[in-house]
Amino acid sequence: MLRADPTNPRDQSLLSNLHTLFDPKMNQLLLLDWLTYHNLPFNLVNSERFKRLLLYNNPSLREGQIPSDNTLVSLLTSEYNRALGPVHALLERARSMIHFTFDGWTSRQKVSFLGINAHFIDRDWKQWRLLLALPALRKRHTGAALADEVADTICAFDVQERIGYCTLDNATNNDTAMEALAAEFDFDWVERRIRCAPHFLNLAVRAMMYGTKRDNFDELLAHWGDKDFISDEEDQKQLSEAINELAADEDFSEQSADDNDEYCEVETVAEESQGQFPIPKVINAEELDKYRKFGPFGKLHNIGVAFRMSSQLVEDFHEAQRQATPAEPVLSWVQNGCTRWQSDEAMASRALLKRSALNRMISIIEERWIHQGGKEQDKPTILTERLSIEEWKVVSALQKILQPFKVASKQLQGEGIPGKRSTSGGFDEYFQVVEMLLDHLELAVQGVIIEEDDDKVMREVRLFDGMDAKTRRLLKIYIKLGWKKLNDYYGKLTSTAYVAAVVFHPCKKWRTLEQLWNQLPSRQTSEWKRAYERSLTKAWEERYKNMGLEDAGHGCLAGGSQGSLDYIERRLAFSRSMAGSAPQGRPNQRPKQPAVLPAQDELDQYLSEPPVDNMAYKADPIAWWRDVGVVRFPRLSHMAVDFLTIPSSSAETERDFSSCGRMPVLHVATKRETASALDTYTKSHFEDLSADFLSPDDWARLRIIEKILQPFWRATLATQGDHATLDKVLFTMDVLIRCFDEALVLYKSDSELSSRIQRGWEVFDKYYSKTETSPYYAAALILHPSYRTTYIQANWKKKWQKPAFKQVKGLWLAYREAMDDSLSPHVLDDEEDKDLDAFDRISRNLQNCTRPSSQDEYEDYISCDPYDITPTTALPWWLQEQQRKRWPKLSQMAIDILSMPAMSDEPERVFSGARRTISWERAQLNAAQVEKGECLKHWLKGGLLEGAEAGGSPDLG
Repeated sequence: MLRADPTNPRDQSLLSNLHTLFDPKMNQLLLLDWLTYHNLPFNLVNSERFKRLLLYNNPSLREGQIPSDNTLVSLLTSEYNRALGPVHALLERARSMIHFTFDGWTSRQKVSFLGINAHFIDRDWKQWRLLLALPALRKRHTGAALADEVADTICAFDVQERIGYCTLDNATNNDTAMEALAAEFDFDWVERRIRCAPHFLNLAVRAMMYGTKRDNFDELLAHWGDKDFISDEEDQKQLSEAINELAADEDFSEQSADDNDEYCEVETVAEESQGQFPIPKVINAEELDKYRKFGPFGKLHNIGVAFRMSSQLVEDFHEAQRQATPAEPVLSWVQNGCTRWQSDEAMASRALLKRSALNRMISIIEERWIHQGGKEQDKPTILTERLSIEEWKVVSALQKILQPFKVASKQLQGEGIPGKRSTSGGFDEYFQVVEMLLDHLELAVQGVIIEEDDDKVMREVRLFDGMDAKTRRLLKIYIKLGWKKLNDYYGKLTSTAYVAAVVFHPCKKWRTLEQLWNQLPSRQTSEWKRAYERSLTKAWEERYKNMGLEDAGHGCLAGGSQGSLDYIERRLAFSRSMAGSAPQGRPNQRPKQPAVLPAQDELDQYLSEPPVDNMAYKADPIAWWRDVGVVRFPRLSHMAVDFLTIPSSSAETERDFSSCGRMPVLHVATKRETASALDTYTKSHFEDLSADFLSPDDWARLRIIEKILQPFWRATLATQGDHATLDKVLFTMDVLIRCFDEALVLYKSDSELSSRIQRGWEVFDKYYSKTETSPYYAAALILHPSYRTTYIQANWKKKWQKPAFKQVKGLWLAYREAMDDSLSPHVLDDEEDKDLDAFDRISRNLQNCTRPSSQDEYEDYISCDPYDITPTTALPWWLQEQQRKRWPKLSQMAIDILSMPAMSDEPERVFSGARRTISWERAQLNAAQVEKGECLKHWLKGGLLEGAEAGGSPDLG
């Protein structure tokens, strides 16, 4: 408090000024902003201690001016209603299609919500991920019910004419919802339905990790949809088919020379298992399920359960770490869960990292037990969980197999906006990630894994060295099961958008897809590229070619600094070097431009030019369409951005749910009560649980799985970031296909593991094959300035190239015809040159005369050599002023395509945020208030309302 004397005239003046400057309304708004942004309970303002804090820090504040929780809830509603105006204005200023992600979520209080996010680029070329609504679902979560809520939101914000693509998870009710929305708003739901990449990657890895039977099947079925999980009978049938496909493998013969090989490994502590569950001699669904439960991963799981039951065991583990590796930090155990494969990978990674400490701890416990008498009835259960050397090999292999999936899932869950995270998750990364994972598993089943060291140097690693035939056979089954599931979903990627996002990445274009498909003969189909080209051309001619144009906004020129390739591209490049196939069709030097070129369609012109070689645009393809493409290809730029802004996943909605639900909760039981209950349960079921501990063979198996999954983990990281737009889809999928190929080669002698890889590959390939139905994948690839058509020419079969080029050319023609001539370099120059003197104005006009007016923008673009645009991506490259002036129509097409995100992660981000909002302290908030709070918080975090005065409107530029 100020120590002011009310009788002193000077102090009286000071107090009077303080009271005059204090605004009670602004004080309430700041309190509301603080509580909603940090997910704090509204009744916090009723706390006497909180009131004392405010009164102490503000002498002009009176206690009656501190709002109550009810006042703030009412203010929340009024602020939400005030913010609706700026949100409507922002949506009206969308330059691209408005894409949607939506997903359902149930709070801890058992209230169901539907998060609805919009993804688009405004006229200032700023990418937005906007939470539009979070309505409560009081009916069954049927497709019709979801469609009703989404349709109401679309109409409420008046965006019926701007509906783009919807990135959703693989639940069948989402198919029904899309059919209903398509019927109401008149669009092709099959084309507009994008599958959330991390969702089907999760299914592929789970198929590989768990084989046939799944824990908590009913719970998973309720979330994912019944068609994503098959019955035990069907699953056993698929498993048998996978095993039969590997029957010719030498590791599946009755006898093998490797069975008699002795393999020794130096260990700090001996790994002689006292409770091994041997690798089954006959691989079938039942035996594989038993091995999953009682093999190495089952043992690791039970070790974690033992740690949770006993603080003494935890201390023993920590002490063993200090003794075994005194220079390394002491780490806690990572326990796996029943629904997320990432927890299995994390558990395997931690176990491998602390393997020597774990072995030492078990030996110390064994010595302690023997010293105390060694009675069988007193034998610690953890002693039966010691892994054998072979089991450690399995753990290591599977952990390595999972790494690319881990990378891919993380990357494709990004926000699709460059610069905000290390990876963008742009839609252009989608296809390439899936291809890379398929390639990874195909190599893994052959016993080969591509690893990357700390210096980002790729090297080939043999997974099966030192393994007997039974272990190799088991690992191959694992890999093939994962491949089949991945390939199955790969075949569902039928929308043109998957390819268009790659084609419209100015640094990728068709060249990236050609490189992928030329490297992957198992998936080369002559109809792919032709189908994509036809779809791309049809979309271009119907929606964009004759569209009217507005003056393009001006963006900053992206830098051309060089940077290293991302993991996906390094992985694909290494695979190409392994295959001994040098890129074909890449020009050795920049082609000379003729003095006069015939008029061309924007799409054809764009595709005829090689990918842009600029690292800045590589990370941000929309920037190219903003800076270059919108000028050279004004109509095509709309098409490009439409595809490049498609989200790769629905993670954003789940993030919002996480924010909504991240609030303090009342614990039902204390840790002591939980530990007591676990101890009682374990003692009562000791005989059933004792077989769950890992043997050395289990640990070996985990190591193999780890190695196989490594590329998938890396691919997930590489495609979920902010820069992952549509141009990365085909490229990333080609990378993953190479990973599958390598895995299949590496684990060829292991029938079980190769079968798992094959199963994952089949799921992956299923989605990959469906991308040929949409021209946007190829368009996004060609519109990447680093690829253009060179990537396709160098990496695709020649019989694919012409259809793809034709498809994208057709898409460009549709864009060009859909645009009028108002978006042209001259109009832009006249508008911009008003404030320039004669010298600067004439100089700029001379610099912009880079293309004869008679030449088609698309042909001009693809005629240019591709160049590295790192650290930017294709979309920011197109957003640059230089590109927009040179290719005004094509840049708009590129922006439309390259602005498509690669995954539908926005709704998942909403759900993630919503979990923080809904808490036991906020139990009295109704669903409408939760929705308003989440939307307002989302808009504030996105900067939409920054700088807005109380009761005013934000500056939307």
